[in-house]
Amino acid sequence: MKFGVFLPNGSNGYIPSKGSPVYLPTYQHNKAISQEAERLGLDFVLSMMKFKGFGGETGYWDACLESFTLMSALAADTKTIGLFPSVTLLSAHP
Repeated sequence: MKFGVFLPNGSNGYIPSKGSPVYLPTYQHNKAISQEAERLGLDFVLSMMKFKGFGGETGYWDACLESFTLMSALAADTKTIGLFPSVTLLSAHP
């Protein structure tokens, strides 16, 4: 069994709520999480791919770091952890 972290590469991470801080995704934030996961001995980090957010007051997932570009950049700042980008099939026009 392998253990990893799903990176918060979309705005507001994975919390669709007005009760938590609203934030935009940054490379620095995802890099810090990836390096800490590596330091703790986790096996991988994984990022989602999202073409369009949900809008509304919080702008949930309205901004998203592109998965393959994020993982390519993290490859330069990590040593041993697995990096897994994701792909979205075009079931809806972006």
